[in-house]
Amino acid sequence: MCNFKTSFQIKRFFFTTYLFRLAQIPGCTVLKMSQQHAIIWLTLFFWIGASSISFAQTIPCQVRLVFDTASSGQQVVSYRLFMQIKNTTPQPVLAVSAYWLDGEEQVIGNSDADCRFDGQPLGLSQTGQCSAEIQHINQHWIERLGQMVWTEMINSELSQFKRIKSCKIVGYRFE
Repeated sequence: MCNFKTSFQIKRFFFTTYLFRLAQIPGCTVLKMSQQHAIIWLTLFFWIGASSISFAQTIPCQVRLVFDTASSGQQVVSYRLFMQIKNTTPQPVLAVSAYWLDGEEQVIGNSDADCRFDGQPLGLSQTGQCSAEIQHINQHWIERLGQMVWTEMINSELSQFKRIKSCKIVGYRFE
C-alpha cells in the first residue's frame, strides 16, 4: 500500500471539515460564527490548499552514473538520483516523492527516493540523502551490444538525465 501524504493538504482537509461541521450545528457554542463566515473561511482554506503545490520544497538534485559489481560478479551500471533533504515534518521520513525539473522548472519526470540510512528513517530536523535507482544496466547488455554501442548508450542516457536541474518534493512516505 502506498502511503505518500502531503501533510499540509491532510491537515487543511481535516481543519476545514471540522470548521464546516461546527458551523452546521445549531446553537454551537464552541464556534460562534455564522454560516456565511464559515463559507468564507472554507473558501480561504480551499484556495490556500489549491495553491499549496506551489509551496512544495524545490531542492537541487542530480543523476549520477554508478558502476558496481553484482553478487554474481557481473559488472552493473545504474543511474541514481540523489538529493539532500531536511525533514521538517513531525514524523520520521522513509522516502519522498519528487518531480524532476529542468532548467526552466518544467516537469520532465518523477520518482520516489529512499531516505533511510542504515535502515533508519530520517528523523525530525535531520538532514540526509535520499536516492533512487532510475535505470539499471547489467553486463548482459555489454555482451549483447558490444562495448562500443554499450558505451554510446550509457553516454546518451546520461546526457538526457543531465537535463535534471532540481527536484520538487511533492509527497512524503512516513514510518
